[in-house]
Amino acid sequence: MRFRMAQTARRQLGLASFVGLVALLAASPAWSLEVWFVRHAESEFNVVDGPLPVPDDGVSYPLTPEGVRQAAMLGARFTGIDVDYLYSSTRLRTLQTAGAISLRTGTPVRLAPAAVEVSFGPAPDLSRDVLPVFRRWAEGDDDVRAGEEGESLEDFRARFMPFWEELVAAHGDEEARLVLVTHGGIIMFMLPELCPEVSRSYAMEHPMRNAELVKTRLKSGQLQCLSWMGVALDGED
Repeated sequence: MRFRMAQTARRQLGLASFVGLVALLAASPAWSLEVWFVRHAESEFNVVDGPLPVPDDGVSYPLTPEGVRQAAMLGARFTGIDVDYLYSSTRLRTLQTAGAISLRTGTPVRLAPAAVEVSFGPAPDLSRDVLPVFRRWAEGDDDVRAGEEGESLEDFRARFMPFWEELVAAHGDEEARLVLVTHGGIIMFMLPELCPEVSRSYAMEHPMRNAELVKTRLKSGQLQCLSWMGVALDGED
């Protein structure tokens, strides 16, 4: 695209003006890697009343019928959008959601085991045991565990950040769009680690709805949050 622009400009401008334009284009920042973080559609995990009946691992919690509908609608939103890389947490609910996107974009799904949800232990009650811990994490108490045998925020960070660094090393210099289908905990607590525009308190006060997304871009090694569930955070979307 820039080459064609330069050819046209050279025909229309004198040599001095053309040289100045080339210098301006060279100095302007290149289009950077876009990373879209998608929360999975509604699953059985989200509608459990009381303690989880089985641990949240493997294929335990598929999408609900409403979640299947949400995933299909989400996939439709990707029609006509180029997705160069599509990563998914290995939980069934994220794989089903990523599959709906893949169906529309033709992009194969790559597995991201490090992008699974916070480990809450074998049988936590999400409203009683987990949400209070999330509030303490939002206040900066990173050592508190999500359930007796669950992860602390320090554990969560130590698990996710090496994966993120691998993504950046693999794709950070590309002009591409990468989609990561993941979980509410990842978006709520890892994005504030990466994006200066998003604080833990903002993420806690604006929890990610099922089948919604956050748009970011990686520029000069820094992740910038562009929009949160469609709300622009820096004047762009």
